[in-house]
Amino acid sequence: RQVRERLENAWRRSGQPYFERTGQSPGQQLSFPMAGVGPVLQSLPALGADLSHVSKLNLSGLGITDGIDTFLSSFKHLRELHMTGESLTHLLPAITDMPFLEVLNLEGNPIVLTQEAVAQLRTLTLMRTLNLEGCPLGLAPDVSRMPYLSSLTLTQCNLDRWPTGLFAHPRARE
Repeated sequence: RQVRERLENAWRRSGQPYFERTGQSPGQQLSFPMAGVGPVLQSLPALGADLSHVSKLNLSGLGITDGIDTFLSSFKHLRELHMTGESLTHLLPAITDMPFLEVLNLEGNPIVLTQEAVAQLRTLTLMRTLNLEGCPLGLAPDVSRMPYLSSLTLTQCNLDRWPTGLFAHPRARE
């Protein structure tokens, strides 16, 4: 019932507003603070509703696996996505189909990157914050096409080299 209510509020544009660092509100944010609701979200079909106004989605602490990809595909206009401490094993295709994504926080997931995933992640050119802390990536991400990236967290990621393109752009300090 709570999942339905939150989704309906988002669809009706009566959910919680999302505020950027500048104080402007370009859309809404959606979160599900009920632990263990991940399997419910994963069981949903692709949502046919217009959710293009949802700018921030927080799915942390819900018991999510790679099966959340269909649900995520309904949120192509996200600016922020948080899925920390979950059970994602790879970079989901729906994430790389979010061209406006500026903040991606996947901390604490057992994600391993493939060459294809590295190439897909590279397409997120508006990225400002990328947190992959604690993910056993194996391969370093390619940030060469992310000129706005000012925060990159790769602690405990089993990497032995710098990410490609890390020093290709002057990076702003926040």
